[in-house]
Amino acid sequence: MGCPVPFPEARLQCLNTNLAAADQTGRYKENGETHKVALNWQFDESKMLYANYSTGFRPGGFNRPLRIRNIGVATVPPFQSETLTNYELGFKGTWNNKFRFNAAVYMEDWDNIQYSVVVSGAQGAGMTGNAGKARVYGVEFDADLKLGAFTISTSGAYNDAKLKGNFCNFAFDAATLSISQLPTCAAGQIVPGSSPPTPQVAAADGTRLPRQPKFKGTTSIRYDTQMGDADAYIQGAALYQSNATQDLNVFNNNLYGNTAGFVSFDFSAGIKKNNWTLDVFLQNAFDKRGELTKNTFCSITFCSDSARTFTIKPQFFGIRWGQRY
Repeated sequence: MGCPVPFPEARLQCLNTNLAAADQTGRYKENGETHKVALNWQFDESKMLYANYSTGFRPGGFNRPLRIRNIGVATVPPFQSETLTNYELGFKGTWNNKFRFNAAVYMEDWDNIQYSVVVSGAQGAGMTGNAGKARVYGVEFDADLKLGAFTISTSGAYNDAKLKGNFCNFAFDAATLSISQLPTCAAGQIVPGSSPPTPQVAAADGTRLPRQPKFKGTTSIRYDTQMGDADAYIQGAALYQSNATQDLNVFNNNLYGNTAGFVSFDFSAGIKKNNWTLDVFLQNAFDKRGELTKNTFCSITFCSDSARTFTIKPQFFGIRWGQRY
């Protein structure tokens, strides 16, 4: 829908891209459905196999028109809803109340990926588009092992997520003042009239999906003991994740560079007596500045020299007191 502002020129920034109506308002509509099927087999009192099939979606919507300096206002197509289909097979089990293990393998089909793109020839203007299809193969697990006063816990997930088919770039047509996605694209070819020269293929078939470490996990060791008539514990934990790409567009990702894998360590200790608890903790004990993501305050093409890296929380010490009434 439109927005009431005093100047017609400013109003163009607020309208959707269904320009067929006289007042430049309209609706975006799609139809669809979701499903879920779950099967469980409790083949032992403390062990179970399960299988899940499920689907989901994220709604599509409008992009606002883009004002391009010294040229005019360009119409932008709406973006479609994205869908996800998940197939999962898993196991849950315990042995003698000393060892617990849960694990699952899964495959996901992702269609019409919604992704923020910078439009070739539009002076760095951005919009939301659909990047095509992807597939994800993954494994996740968590486990606990009790050895007397010690408890060893670990959990993690491995994801192999890649694009299926080429992701074709979007381009600006100055003659029609419109933005559209290339219907086909070829490796090694340049978007006609793009400045700077922009590859037709934003990301080729098999490109790794961004901002998703292939492996991420944590392992902790906890020691429980008694201090007089109070319960006490000491715990140490290691957190690890592998490197990750930062942009699906290969050209842009090369400007960002990947985030590096890292390991950080947390330590804590505590005491509990009657209805009160006291804990002390040290997070990121060795002040490792593990990299999570990178971005820029404007188009990476123009701001690559000022890319910002967001890290994990720096070394942090605290004391926590709890009282139950």
